[in-house]
Amino acid sequence: MLTGSQSRPQPVEASRFAGSGSAFTVPAARPAEVVGPQAASDATGPIMILLDVKVGEVNNKPIFASAFLHPVSPRLRALVNEELTLPGGGIGSRRRTLAQWQALATPIIDEQLRTFITNELVIAEGLAQSTPMQRAGIRNFLGLVRADLTQRSGGSITRAVRNLDTGETLSQYLERIRNRQLIQQFAESIRRGIVVTRSDVERAYLQQYGNNRKPSTATFRWIRVPLDDPEGASRIAERLSRGEPFQDVARDQANRSRRGEGGLWPPVDFVGEFEQATILPGDPELDAAMRALTPGEWAGPIEDARDRHWIMLEGLEIGYRTWAQAQSDLRAELYNRRFNEAFDRELMRLYAQAGLGDITRMRAELIDVATQWFYPAR
Repeated sequence: MLTGSQSRPQPVEASRFAGSGSAFTVPAARPAEVVGPQAASDATGPIMILLDVKVGEVNNKPIFASAFLHPVSPRLRALVNEELTLPGGGIGSRRRTLAQWQALATPIIDEQLRTFITNELVIAEGLAQSTPMQRAGIRNFLGLVRADLTQRSGGSITRAVRNLDTGETLSQYLERIRNRQLIQQFAESIRRGIVVTRSDVERAYLQQYGNNRKPSTATFRWIRVPLDDPEGASRIAERLSRGEPFQDVARDQANRSRRGEGGLWPPVDFVGEFEQATILPGDPELDAAMRALTPGEWAGPIEDARDRHWIMLEGLEIGYRTWAQAQSDLRAELYNRRFNEAFDRELMRLYAQAGLGDITRMRAELIDVATQWFYPAR
C-alpha cells in the first residue's frame, strides 16, 4: 500500500490514464512534438515510437506509462535544470544530477499514482454501490448534458465533439462527467454519516481554550531594501514574482532585515482580533498591510522615506477566543477531521479488497520509464 495519507478523490480524468498498447510513426522531422520514449530511426525511414509500456493493473484495468506520465510530462522536463541566481544578480541554470532529478520526480509520480488508484477504486465502488434510483439519476443527468451539447452545436454531434476542444470523444467526455458524479456521490455518502454535537464542540473549546487566556502571537518575515539600492529591490521583486519562497528571497544580499534568518522575526503577542491588533506600531502602513494578510501571504513593495519593504505573515497562533467567536470554526474543524478519518478508513477498506498489483514495483517502473524519457542521456 502507498505510504502516507491517501489523496482525496478529485474529479480528474482517471480513466484516461490507461489505454491499449499500440505503436505509431511520426515523420523524422517532427520528433519534438512526441511525448513519449526515446525514438530510434535509420537514415531513411520514419521514427518508430512505442507509446505504451504496461506497468501494472488496478481493478483489472492496465496502467500504461505513456498515457499515465503525459499529464505530468511538462513538470518532469522542467526539473532537469535548476535556476541559479548569479553573483551579479543575473539568472543562470545548470543541469541537475540524475539522483537529484529522480528525488524531485519521485513525489510527482507517486502523487499521480495515488490519485489514479484512488479514483479508480472510488469510481468502481460508486458503480457497485449505486442504487437503481442513483443510476437512473446519473443517466438522466448525462442525457441532459448530451442534449445541451448537441443543442448548442446546432444539432450536430460532430460539431459538439469539436466544440469540446479537449481531444475527447463524446463518450469519453460523458464518462468523465459520470466519474465526477460517482466521486462526489462517494464523498456525500461519507458526509451523511458524520455527526458533530454541541457537546463535542464544547469539549473541543475547553481543551483548546478553557479558562487560560493566553495571548495570541503573530510571526512574520520582513524584507527591507534601501531606496538607494534599486537593483537589489528589482531583483527581490523579480524573484518573488517568479514564486520563489519568501524565506529564500529574504536571504538575498539586498535584504537588510535579519537576512541570516530568512527575514524571520520573533513572534509578536497581541490581544483580541488580529485584524484590529497592532503588530508594527512604528510603521502604520506596514502594520495595516500585515493585518490584511492570511498566513503564507505577503505584501509589497511598500515604500517609506528610506526603504522598500515586503512583509509576509508566517503564522498565527490564537491563544484565546470567546465561545461565541470559536464555536463555528471548532465545529467545522471537528467535522472536517471526522470526514477525513472516515474517508481514510473507507480507502483502506477499498485498497485491502482491490485486486492491486505490486504498487512499489509499479512506482519503480514508472520512475525508470520517466528517467529514460525525460532525463537527457547526455
